[in-house]
Amino acid sequence: MKKYYFILLISFFNYEFCPAQSRNTIWCFGDSAGIDFTIPSSPQPYSSAMRSRGTAVSICDTLGQLLFYAHTGDTSNNGTNTRGNILNKDHQIMENGDSIVGISWYQEMVIIPMPGDSHKYYLFAQDVTLTYGIYFSIIDMSLNNGLGKVILKNQQILNIRMADCITANKHGNGRDWWLYSILGNGNLVSTPLYTYLITPAGILLDTLQDPGFISLGGFVEFRWNKQGNKMAYVNYSGLIQVF
Repeated sequence: MKKYYFILLISFFNYEFCPAQSRNTIWCFGDSAGIDFTIPSSPQPYSSAMRSRGTAVSICDTLGQLLFYAHTGDTSNNGTNTRGNILNKDHQIMENGDSIVGISWYQEMVIIPMPGDSHKYYLFAQDVTLTYGIYFSIIDMSLNNGLGKVILKNQQILNIRMADCITANKHGNGRDWWLYSILGNGNLVSTPLYTYLITPAGILLDTLQDPGFISLGGFVEFRWNKQGNKMAYVNYSGLIQVF
């Protein structure tokens, strides 16, 4: 049962924010798959251009219309690990949206609307296999007639090995964001939590805490409750912790 619970959590990562604004209406994932939750009581299949066995993230506008989505580890190349892509609402690779950091793992990306700019978005990404660290790209949706363009790509903000569990939560001020990730130390020991504050002024490493996470170096999962005051953490061995 622990294995099934872990898989269920992975299936719903990165879609926890802005439910009242319909930001999470359309999910794109897997091999050309997707779900449209425009009518929550009657979700419909959605055809995407996703080709990934790992991380999949998507975001809509406040009316529930798909803006763009991204993935790691394109599996169309005979199963060979490749970099990720950012795709626009027409299901084409966005301009400059190729070769995004992240290879075929499970929670290596998260999308955050840029505080103070309604047209721009951050895509934070990690690579826990080849190029260690946390990276970000910036997408400007005011360009290319609304199809968007990646105007800054794969900018590194941390250069050490992290576990594949990057996540974000809305700040209590209603504008800014918190970004979280933990070290991928590979040991059954408490591992530090890196907390970044995302504001109109940019990205700031706010705190480095040791709340008691037990890490296996990867295969872990963060999930927030709707109130944003509790976080569940699950690792590969089936350990569940609530903070």
